Amino acid sequence: MIGEIADQAVEEEHRAGDLLFRSGEEAKDLYILEEGSVEIFIGERGGLRFIVDRVGEVFGWSALIEPHIYTASARCTADTKVIKIGKEAIEEIFNKYPADGLIVMRQLAGVIAQRLRNAYRSISSEVAGRHPHSLLRLKVPLDMDPPSATKPLLP
Repeated sequence: MIGEIADQAVEEEHRAGDLLFRSGEEAKDLYILEEGSVEIFIGERGGLRFIVDRVGEVFGWSALIEPHIYTASARCTADTKVIKIGKEAIEEIFNKYPADGLIVMRQLAGVIAQRLRNAYRSISSEVAGRHPHSLLRLKVPLDMDPPSATKPLLP
């Protein structure tokens, strides 16, 4: 399976400031960071932001999940190399190797869960800073131990 994915992958180089994809666009590709850094952001100013800066980190996962629309934008914050894999190629390979595809999707769910927890923490800290006397209650299952966001998705 990994060999087939590698055959479909394309290495790309981007300059700092390059936009890889924009929120709301059709999600056609999944990305794996080889070097550099990418800012994933929701909203242009003051929105939620994540930095992808660890080799092997995966982003653009909306390509694997319906409705296949990017939920955030991605901009290179440094000169960056990525591996880009098309949605159709991944789906074809997952159909050919469903057990491995399930493993990848479980790993992906863990990455998404970790990013969601980080977003909740960020939001709760920001709200608490603006309204120190208010009580913010977010029900987040902090006892889960998902895979690391840097753990490779491929078995």
